Amino acid sequence: MSAVELHVWIPLLAAFGASALTGVAAFGVSAWQASRAEKDVLATQRRHAYSRLLAVTGNVVHSAHVLRLTQELRSGVGEGIDVALRVRKPLDPFELGQWMRNDLEPMYSAWSEVWTVGTPEAVTLGNRVVDLVGQIVGESTTKGEARHPVATWLLGAKWTEEQVEEWHDLVGLLASARRDLADLARRETGLEVANFLSGRAN
Repeated sequence: MSAVELHVWIPLLAAFGASALTGVAAFGVSAWQASRAEKDVLATQRRHAYSRLLAVTGNVVHSAHVLRLTQELRSGVGEGIDVALRVRKPLDPFELGQWMRNDLEPMYSAWSEVWTVGTPEAVTLGNRVVDLVGQIVGESTTKGEARHPVATWLLGAKWTEEQVEEWHDLVGLLASARRDLADLARRETGLEVANFLSGRAN
């Protein structure tokens, strides 16, 4: 190749090289942006799934507490008389079942979301939370054993101190498991871990 031809090709090769570098750089930026967008979407999905599970499990425990109170307050001869006189209608097992289902279905839906988009650690914590909720619901439907069957028939159901203590122990374990999940959610989404008990009255 002559000096003249080389003089002509050098600018063309330089321009081609610059264009190629620009294309590679643009492709790299686009790939990085796409990866970043996917990570942002996943982080949003995880934050939504974790927060939903935290919220709905709190609702289920509240409903379980109401079931426990119902067992104590709506039993005994007085309850039978009120129902017979139509002061209030009898408890309907199907209505109670539907009432609990209204809380349980959102919990299972949120749990499924955690299974779908959550990290392995989040799935483990989610399983722990749901398992404890199930135990609490089970305890709330257990018959009170503090009174003799005859006294229960007359005065209504009442839990023993041991049953009450077991209930509170399960609620405490659930509170701890929910805090662990909340801490993990904040770490995974880049938020500072908070002290959830700060500012609460003793």
